[in-house]
Amino acid sequence: MSLPCPMAVAVDSVILTGWRMICAAAPLALALGTVAVDARAQSRDEPTLADKETARQAFYEGQDAFNAGDLKGALKAFRAADAIMGVPSTRIEVGRTLKQMGRLLEAAEKLASVDLIPADDDENEVQQDARAEARTLLEEVRVRIPTLQIAIRGVAPSTAVELVIDGDAIPAGAQDYPRKVDPGRHVIRVAAAGYRQVTEEVTVDEREEKTVKISLVASSDGDPPVGPDPAPEEAQDGGFEMPVWGWVGFGVGAAGFIVGGITGGLTLANVSELEDDCGGKVCPTRDQARIDDATTVAHVSTAGFVVGGVGVGVGVAALVVALTADETPTRGLSVRPWVGPGSAGLHGRF
Repeated sequence: MSLPCPMAVAVDSVILTGWRMICAAAPLALALGTVAVDARAQSRDEPTLADKETARQAFYEGQDAFNAGDLKGALKAFRAADAIMGVPSTRIEVGRTLKQMGRLLEAAEKLASVDLIPADDDENEVQQDARAEARTLLEEVRVRIPTLQIAIRGVAPSTAVELVIDGDAIPAGAQDYPRKVDPGRHVIRVAAAGYRQVTEEVTVDEREEKTVKISLVASSDGDPPVGPDPAPEEAQDGGFEMPVWGWVGFGVGAAGFIVGGITGGLTLANVSELEDDCGGKVCPTRDQARIDDATTVAHVSTAGFVVGGVGVGVGVAALVVALTADETPTRGLSVRPWVGPGSAGLHGRF
């Protein structure tokens, strides 16, 4: 290489001599500089003998682990070899192992990067074959990658929606576009201001194109809508409603029997005393008032038992009507008995 030097025309001889010395030394300095740069580049990019031996050992260990089914161990070893060498033959093994593990997205990325490795002019056949095989594997992997599309419903078009898949936030402009994912289980979370957050888990298989529909519901619906009066309360299973007059009948009947029983007892007592005084024959005149009282009490007892019988009859009739009536409740006054553990009562409704 030469540098242009000016001709010695009307120039001082000393200056001309100095310039010629500089021009003569320039090619040598440039050559030395180039050698120095090349030496630094070689020391930085070219693996040392120790590097090559370490990479070779890691590569062999990766092959053994892959053949034994230890994909995790194979991936670690192949990555170590590729970190040192960075050639197609090491990079393709990393992609191949990821493909076998089902991590198709990472496998596609590694296989695609094989062609990005600069090729030497004298690249050997092993590296050339690795490049060609990487292209073939890349196509096989890409057709196996499943697709997951999220269809969000129930929100206004202007509402900002947060979509997160496996911890990765999806940009708003890409939320409606099919997303490439690895086969397996995925967690989807959808949230928006004013709506309840929804989290779903889905599983997709290789080559599957799955659409997941998620509907958001407002977190606060406001005041309830005004509508017709609520329907009458339906009788509980196993219960019945008896008209109030039936309960009145049972009440009157119970009261009648109580009165009849009490007065009946008094009548028997009075009769027993009169029998003792009269000796079983004619009673003296002085006992006439007692006889009249006993007769009145006896009549009251009889009347009480009659009223009690009628009341109970009315109650039984009402009970029969309640048990045989249509299950459809009617509006109006109704009373329903209830019995629970250690308690009982009446349930009324208007």
